[in-house]
Amino acid sequence: MVKKLITEISEEDFRKLDLSVARNERVEHPNGGNCFGMVERKVNDILDEVIGKLIESGSEEDLRFLSIPVTIAIHEDDGYYLDKFMNRFTGAQTYQLGVGIAHLYSTRDYYEAHEDYWRVRKDETKVIYRIKLSSAYIDKFVLKHKTEVKDWPYDELPEGVSPDYDDAKLEIHYDLVNDEFVEVGRTGVFTCGVIKSIMPVDKEGHRIKPDWYN
Repeated sequence: MVKKLITEISEEDFRKLDLSVARNERVEHPNGGNCFGMVERKVNDILDEVIGKLIESGSEEDLRFLSIPVTIAIHEDDGYYLDKFMNRFTGAQTYQLGVGIAHLYSTRDYYEAHEDYWRVRKDETKVIYRIKLSSAYIDKFVLKHKTEVKDWPYDELPEGVSPDYDDAKLEIHYDLVNDEFVEVGRTGVFTCGVIKSIMPVDKEGHRIKPDWYN
């Protein structure tokens, strides 16, 4: 029998489950000093932290993330996820959480996202919750940072960009200042095959070089 892993659930119903997980954190050693150990955490508290950061950021991307289910995978009992890439950021833990994952893709051994690096082994996973967040978060969200994207409008390309690009965009970035959006920078985004180059440019489309660049 194939194990059914993915459960679609409302935030209200998910919170009623009152789940706990554990992750490797720095803790105080009984004999003094610090060490690392697995610390139990309430998933509802972790979810609160994630939602709070999305709202506080004020970015367009995080506003979009609030409308996409939060994904939380829970490891089988008596084990924790080990992934040489993901553990660089999370450490060992009994769950993996992702935001902005519009769809989970299934391979023979994994469920994974394509928007960003997020994947869990099927045979290690007890359940994957796809949590639909309350619309109240979107209502209280204040947009503080936005980006306008347009086709590259200049006749010339910045220094170092191949003329054989597949796609070229100009991104204009704005921050909310005194209730008005003010331009704070521009970047050129150039795609050539699987390679994407992102570089700061001025208002004429010339590449802005950092002080250390020769």
